[in-house]
Amino acid sequence: MHESLKKAEQMRDIQLEVTKQRYLIKIISEQLVEIIFEGKPVKAIQLIYNSERSGILLGWDNRVYAYYIAAEISGIYYYAAMNFQEGEIPLTLIAPLEVKILQLKK
Repeated sequence: MHESLKKAEQMRDIQLEVTKQRYLIKIISEQLVEIIFEGKPVKAIQLIYNSERSGILLGWDNRVYAYYIAAEISGIYYYAAMNFQEGEIPLTLIAPLEVKILQLKK
């Protein structure tokens, strides 16, 4: 939780840059998408990348879907980052970008 939306956005952007600087990833795409966060439509930055480390160590597909969110929900400012390894979650959560792609429950 943060004192303002601007502070939440700053933290989101810092975490996004940290992820992009990792040495064992190859970024596939980065775009703004609409998701449902705590029951409210919000914009999130979706970063899709290949992670050599997780694929090797865990035996999963190495494609990672990461969502970086900064939003005001019920008067509280949140920053959140969620990462899903392909094959770790049902593919129904990964939908075309023009539809809502992720829903978090309270």
